[in-house]
Order: sequence, then C-alpha cells, then structure tokens
Amino acid sequence: MRNSMIVEHGFSSFDHIICICIDCEAKNPNKSIPTFYSFKYAIDSGWVHTKEIKYCDPDNWGGVWVCPSCYKGKCNEA
Repeated sequence: MRNSMIVEHGFSSFDHIICICIDCEAKNPNKSIPTFYSFKYAIDSGWVHTKEIKYCDPDNWGGVWVCPSCYKGKCNEA
C-alpha cells in the first residue's frame, strides 16, 4: 500500500491522492490517512506536486503528487 492523502474541498467534495512513486510503501498501512483542507496545506506538510520526468510522463501537463518520503529519496520510510 502506498502513502496517500485526502484533500477536502468543503463538506461534500474531496480528492484521495496516492503517491505516484512506484517504490513507495507505507510503513504503517493501518495509520490513518492524513487529511488536508487545501492543496497549500498538503504542500506545507511536505507533499510535492511535480512534473519531474522521474515521476511523471512528459506528456502529463497536470503533474503528479509525490509523498514527502519518496520526494526526499527515502521510499519505504514513511
């Protein structure tokens, strides 16, 4: 199971985002999924929205989300 986060947009809408890194593995899969109330808070907590070729197809104009551990090169240490 990979690291993931939830970003809530009001009372009835949310995004469940899963780290795109193929080497990502949640250290504790029973730990609750962190919930943020805006993408800014997710970024402030270490999540990275990137278009780097390491994580993202060059044709993907929107970019992808990478968890803090994977972006720092510490996969499997979440």
